[in-house]
Amino acid sequence: MQENEKDPEVQPVAEPVAAKAVAPVEENAGNGAETTLEIIANIVLVCGIIASIICLFNIVWVQNPEYQYIDDKIFSPRGFVTTVMVLASSLISWSFIPNRSLGFLCVVRQREIL
Repeated sequence: MQENEKDPEVQPVAEPVAAKAVAPVEENAGNGAETTLEIIANIVLVCGIIASIICLFNIVWVQNPEYQYIDDKIFSPRGFVTTVMVLASSLISWSFIPNRSLGFLCVVRQREIL
């Protein structure tokens, strides 16, 4: 055989493909679900604060039942407790909706141990 002739059984070697450039991933970059949960958590917090303010003016300071025709406002302890519970429930919901939950903290601790 001559050097110019090619052997039909020999397969041509493919040229190496250049590695694709991959952008570095930030550790704190959240996916869409985490971002959505954080947005929902912030909306819950803002709505809870607004609801607490509304409750403060409507059920904490109520009209005195002794006077029918005089606009005399008195403090209602039950209304105050209700207002505090509305605010506390929104704060608790805000803290548990996104990745601030106790389950997430347990996973982080397990990763640190391993």
